[in-house]
Amino acid sequence: MNSLYFKNNKKSPVIIWLLFHLLLLLLASRGLPFKINTSLISILPESEETKELSRVETMYNDSLGSSMTILVGAADFEEARTVADDFYSELIYMENIQDISFEMDTEILDKYQNFLFEHRYRLLSPDTQTLLEAADVPALSERALITVFSPVSMGRLDHLEEDPFLLASDSLAYFLDQSVSSNTSMTLRDSVLTREFEGLHWVLVSMNYKGGAVDIELDSNPVPEILRVRDQLSNSDVEIILSGAPFHSYLSAAESKREITLLSTISSIFIIFLILYVFRSVLPLVFTISAILFGVVSGLASTLIFFDEIHIFTIVFGTSLIGISVDYSFHFFSEWSAANKTGKMIIKDVIPGIFVGLLTTMISYAAFIITSFPLLQQMALFSICGLFSTFLSVLLLFPYIKTAGERTVSCSNAALEKINLLRNRFSLSKISMLILSAGVLLFILFGMSRFELSYRLGDFYTMSDQLLSWEQKSASILAHESSGIHLIVEADNLDDCLTLEESLRDDLSRLGDEKLLKSYMSLSRFLPSRRTQDYNLSLVETVIMPSIEEQMSILGLETAVPSDGFADPPRYLELDDMNTLLPGSLLRSLHISRIADSYYTSILLFGVQDNAVIKDLSGKYQGVYLVDRVRDTETVLKDLSRLMIKIILISYILIFIGLSLRYKWKKALLIVGIPVISSLITLSVFMLAGVPVNLFVIVGLILIPGMGTDYLILLFESGKRGNRVMLSISMSFLTTVLAFGMLSFTSIASLFGMTVSLGIAWTYLITLLCSSMPILRDES
Repeated sequence: MNSLYFKNNKKSPVIIWLLFHLLLLLLASRGLPFKINTSLISILPESEETKELSRVETMYNDSLGSSMTILVGAADFEEARTVADDFYSELIYMENIQDISFEMDTEILDKYQNFLFEHRYRLLSPDTQTLLEAADVPALSERALITVFSPVSMGRLDHLEEDPFLLASDSLAYFLDQSVSSNTSMTLRDSVLTREFEGLHWVLVSMNYKGGAVDIELDSNPVPEILRVRDQLSNSDVEIILSGAPFHSYLSAAESKREITLLSTISSIFIIFLILYVFRSVLPLVFTISAILFGVVSGLASTLIFFDEIHIFTIVFGTSLIGISVDYSFHFFSEWSAANKTGKMIIKDVIPGIFVGLLTTMISYAAFIITSFPLLQQMALFSICGLFSTFLSVLLLFPYIKTAGERTVSCSNAALEKINLLRNRFSLSKISMLILSAGVLLFILFGMSRFELSYRLGDFYTMSDQLLSWEQKSASILAHESSGIHLIVEADNLDDCLTLEESLRDDLSRLGDEKLLKSYMSLSRFLPSRRTQDYNLSLVETVIMPSIEEQMSILGLETAVPSDGFADPPRYLELDDMNTLLPGSLLRSLHISRIADSYYTSILLFGVQDNAVIKDLSGKYQGVYLVDRVRDTETVLKDLSRLMIKIILISYILIFIGLSLRYKWKKALLIVGIPVISSLITLSVFMLAGVPVNLFVIVGLILIPGMGTDYLILLFESGKRGNRVMLSISMSFLTTVLAFGMLSFTSIASLFGMTVSLGIAWTYLITLLCSSMPILRDES
């Protein structure tokens, strides 16, 4: 077996290599144990609004992103209810599940009733408040009498002597409607929320995951257990659908994990096969795989140094590093297998071309760091450091490799003959080249005439068919009409937030009257500000109390004057009290918390018809911010895409200027022109095939010149070694296309991988066509 060969005892290159990697690992170890982020929401770029409220939005997204719903459907209501009850019985024993909402039993109703009775003077429903403001005592009295003598009533009458106008009962109906079944089509039946839809009775079970993003590595992750219970309870008569971000995060992360394993395995097997086939030696295989492994480890370490966590999609993108970093090893071993050369002699020959290629690729990736897209930033850092590590391995370790044997030289020459045969087949006459060039130009003009950028969020994540079906059906059953838009309210304290919300509610109600907004939900609808609580109390004191005796007489009760609720000092309703009244998931989505010196609450908007009107409304108030995550993100994607296009143009210009300093302008133009043509052909193919050209496509286009220019640069730098360089270029082409081509089959990076693989494929084919041109034989 071949072994390392050290010509002398000068170990300084090895020491430098060791120090670099040890320093990276040492710095990265400070963040151990590191976390792999699997949240889909966290990969989105931030708008100016979300940047300003980044910490607030993070907490808000964690709250909304933790909610999950289970809908159980059956032709018979009792069967659907029974299965839902069985599911609930399993859920209550699962770790990291909280705020499970299923049955509104007597105990829960009693809790609501007791709470509302205790605070009946300060916590009035809007209808009650309106009647009190109009001093319409007869209407209040009649409403109470109807409830008292109704054969079916949700209100309890055991406090009738103390609450003859049944203020608490009216509040109960209001709060149940607002907090339990608000903004959905579900209604209470037999103490559960249900709806009949498409011939089935659907029963709702809702809950929350205790964390934000679901970590697929957690043993206590509830999603796998929920999926197991679903499969266990489902049958031909019962349909169970799941909805919520935790299911998406878990399933997409699990799929990404499988993709990472599959992509890495296939790429590694292909590289092993290619190296053994071309060189018929274990030595190139050992050094190449080692360089790749250290490159991947270095990429992970550098990402963890600058980021608190690494996103799982960064690792998916990072698998392409295997196909890129192996290029440097191929360039070395192609020369190594040519003749009896030492490693140091080979490095002197190949390092100029490899170094220029490294710079162009790193510059391409560096463009992503200036974006506000966390996923691209992580991917860029991962790839840059990984490539640099691989380059250092080739530069500092490979010179110590012993010379190749005769069998290796013979096998590599055989592979080279096949490459030359392929080059000869691509050798065209001048007339044929002109005809082909004209055809390509017409194809590009026809395709690019349809060029259009896409900014839809749906283009960035491909939902599985099952998840898509569940989400669509859940939305239809619940008829939630969520607009994805909310208002953030900021003030010095919580009570000021509530006061500001109450001012906003007048405008929001007006928009509802104008059919511009279906509904909204805010904390102040459940927890009035102290000013409003005092106002409610004064209404009760001036309108209700003088009429108590008459109302008691009508009810046939002994006259009594309820005094509770008028304590001095006053007993204000506080946020902690809401834990008794509101589901935890709803409370967390409405009350964000205190951050630094400010308090934040949110107002959820449903059925928004005109976003501009809501934006104008938020502009009227200081401390109110409109957050339209979908529209804001699509706007950012639009701006980023345009910025990336400018970066592409600038990078081509800079590359041309830089190459012109080393080569003649014709050579520089040829080097730059080939990836330009390749990119335009790729875009034209996408346009004609109806493939959306989004930010990930633009990102792929940026990488094409970084990697595509390497081919001609290496040919120009090789001089008389051009044939041998074609072997390494061909091997690099195969591994690069494979690595990025495999990404085409992933859920998140499909368009990115497709763009780069097609672009590099066109670049290689055009390089083959141009490799026999006289300009390549001109060494000046």
